Amino acid sequence: MPNSATGHARIRGLYAITPDARSPERLIDEAERALAGGAALLQLRRKSASDADVPGLARALRDRAHRHGALFFVNDDANLALASNADGVHVGRDDANLENLAELRSTQDWFLRFHLQ
Repeated sequence: MPNSATGHARIRGLYAITPDARSPERLIDEAERALAGGAALLQLRRKSASDADVPGLARALRDRAHRHGALFFVNDDANLALASNADGVHVGRDDANLENLAELRSTQDWFLRFHLQ
């Protein structure tokens, strides 16, 4: 829901982030349980998966999140977020070119979540 003072959306509720070292099947099962338990947002964080596995996994998780009325974010990878039709992308200071993300944001109905330390 947009904050009237800033115009930015505020996400409330459980923010579930997938663990890295799980098989896709187990990860989907655990994500489904988190969503059934009320997670408002599911974030895919896969640092060690092969590139071939990730797009299908992202789409499967997005579908499940949307079925439960939750948002779906991709960690660190704007291209994967676009390809999977994610609701947003979470990036850290060293993860992406922020100017490119701002440009993407202007053409997509996306949430951008930045983690700057």
